Amino acid sequence: MSCMPAAGACGRYGTGERCVDWRRSGRARSRRRFRTRSGRSVDMIGSNTDRWLALAVLLSVSLVACRNPDGSSRDPLVRDSSGVRIVVNFDGPVPIWQLSPAPLLDIGSETDTLTTLYQVEGAHRLDDGRIVIANRSTQELRFYDRDGMFLYAAGRKGKGPGEYDYIAWMARCGADTLYVYDIGTNRLTVLDDHGEMLRMGPLMLSDNTLPYGAASCQPGGPFVVAGWATGRPTPGRHRFPMPVGLAGLDGQPLTMIDTFPGVDRWGIVIDGVLRGSRPLPLGRNLLQTIADDHVYVGTGDVYAVNAYGLDGTLEISLRLEVTPRAVTKAVVDTYIEQQLRDMEDGERRKRRRRSLLAIDFPESLPAYAALVAARDTMLWIQDYPAPGDEDVVWRRFSPDGYYVGRATIPTALRVFEIGHGYVLGVRRDDADVEHVLLYGFESPEPDSR
Repeated sequence: MSCMPAAGACGRYGTGERCVDWRRSGRARSRRRFRTRSGRSVDMIGSNTDRWLALAVLLSVSLVACRNPDGSSRDPLVRDSSGVRIVVNFDGPVPIWQLSPAPLLDIGSETDTLTTLYQVEGAHRLDDGRIVIANRSTQELRFYDRDGMFLYAAGRKGKGPGEYDYIAWMARCGADTLYVYDIGTNRLTVLDDHGEMLRMGPLMLSDNTLPYGAASCQPGGPFVVAGWATGRPTPGRHRFPMPVGLAGLDGQPLTMIDTFPGVDRWGIVIDGVLRGSRPLPLGRNLLQTIADDHVYVGTGDVYAVNAYGLDGTLEISLRLEVTPRAVTKAVVDTYIEQQLRDMEDGERRKRRRRSLLAIDFPESLPAYAALVAARDTMLWIQDYPAPGDEDVVWRRFSPDGYYVGRATIPTALRVFEIGHGYVLGVRRDDADVEHVLLYGFESPEPDSR
């Protein structure tokens, strides 16, 4: 019995029910038709924003019938649809990766200026064991030896060659090349693994589109990066489409993948006037990474991530059946208390509480919070943690879309790199001091995939 839906299907999506009639021909940008419950038909041409909705509905419908009679999980379901490999995974026993009980290396101090870190925007472990850290507060890269001893720094505050106005991210694209993006000057600086500048220039997604958020790259390139959303803020919850594309290691645009649902935002109204917008707390985000010539894009609507080729062709759609976590009153209360934790009692704290209570929080948490392509080209996806969760599950997927492992990692650790036998990230301690931490990461068996 096939568990995948036919061309037309209805199912639950978010807080309502939708029906879709989804027929695919040719490439990922071909025409589809979306039929609402009322019967109204909408064509979907050229933008993945609505196609993500259609795919989410189809996959959710397919999973209703894809369980064993006793409710236990089944083997992954695989279907090839017009050249797109659809892999539906089920949450069940998988190999467990183990994080070391304590960090193998801890770089961070409240008193030693050489190891005092603040606003860390990237960290990588080089092939010889050295650690390089992008420290935005001082606008420099800091190099440490394999034992965590400070070696030297490269860069400083400024707008000249080798200087940075506002470090947004750092990427390692190969064994010995570092790329640092300065959002203040829209400049990509390329350095060798000793911090010597090789070249610099702009980074563009297209002739008129600047990058939004962090970019990812694979050895030898290219970068995958999102562009800024188009649209004017509106009061309350809103979400505008955002482009995702590829840029070469020289910073020049290569291929536009498509547009996708972007970041959930909240329009701020004060005294009846729209004063701007901010990311919606507990809202969805557009995520992307790249590995092994696969460009992974996820929107967090459901546990689904699409993999595109370097020419922009949709090749694989991977999915994991999990139950969405509801945003309950307890979840909202915990979030608000976290936001107010460091504020002293007074009128400012009261105003902040009122503004948080006015937010229309989402009905459920996003499906996931981060995508990280490991050095072995496997994809790790972080479940979206609820406020107050001390640990969070990370799930491992193979390049062909199969769910093949999981790990439990402290929620407070912002993971920058997953390598052969290690995890590198940053977290704050109880005194709000940032530490770059290197953990051991043990696979269930040698060379386990």
